[in-house]
Amino acid sequence: MLTATTALALAGAGLIALAPQAQAATTVNFSYTGGAQSFVVPAGVRTLSVDAFGAQGQDGRSDGGAGGLGGRARADLTVTPGQTLQVNVGGTGGYGGAGTAGRGASSYLDGGAGGGASDVRTGGNGLGDRLLVAGGGGGGGNRIGSRDTVIPPGGSGGGTSGTAGADGTNRAIGGGAGNAGAGGAAGTGFDDDEDGQGDGGGGRYGGGGEGGSPWSNRGFHGVGGGGGGGGWYGGGGGGGTISYGFGYHEDSGGGGGGSGHGPAGTVFDTGVRSGNGALSITYTGTA
Repeated sequence: MLTATTALALAGAGLIALAPQAQAATTVNFSYTGGAQSFVVPAGVRTLSVDAFGAQGQDGRSDGGAGGLGGRARADLTVTPGQTLQVNVGGTGGYGGAGTAGRGASSYLDGGAGGGASDVRTGGNGLGDRLLVAGGGGGGGNRIGSRDTVIPPGGSGGGTSGTAGADGTNRAIGGGAGNAGAGGAAGTGFDDDEDGQGDGGGGRYGGGGEGGSPWSNRGFHGVGGGGGGGGWYGGGGGGGTISYGFGYHEDSGGGGGGSGHGPAGTVFDTGVRSGNGALSITYTGTA
């Protein structure tokens, strides 16, 4: 029987070439911190498997509409040993290009902020240096009046496109979804021509639009729209609305979800992540 000692001796004599012993895969997990993190590619490693999740959008305040779920993006990335990558993990209503919540007449009438995207960057660490992106979900809308109806939710973060935020039961429109080439359309507000500006903001490259923030000069009740989710392109902000009193039922629109991005072969899932985002990097070396 060939022992390890004999094999090494024979290898030294040029009689046997020992195959490299494969190492177990190593996974490094990143969670939401509210800031940029870094990863240095180990020596000998030229491929990384990255699994990224965008964050969920916030719910509308005071039992408002549900925030849209974050998306997922999985891909193998070609890298260089010693290279430093920037890792950004999106937060619910925070870091990662999340659109701000629309403000109502009181805080309990605010919409929800969008969810931030999660990504890996190289080079100068700017938006154009993103290698892989998982889109964030849009923030939920809100309502005033009857509680026995479904309040408009935010759209989901997705792959090459998120999904749009839901419209209100009146004429407030939800924010559009971010896609591979453009931000989501701004949701329009209800009755903003007479009482205040209630339109949401359009999604943009890397960020979601703000939720509509209506106001009233006649004592009516403004209800804020949901903010758009961050992404390769962000979702649009949902439109706000003016309610004519507590006896009426008025909803604002939910924010749209942001899109994902990645190299050829990237696998995307839409609307799968609740809470803050997450990201993991797995690599295998040889001894």
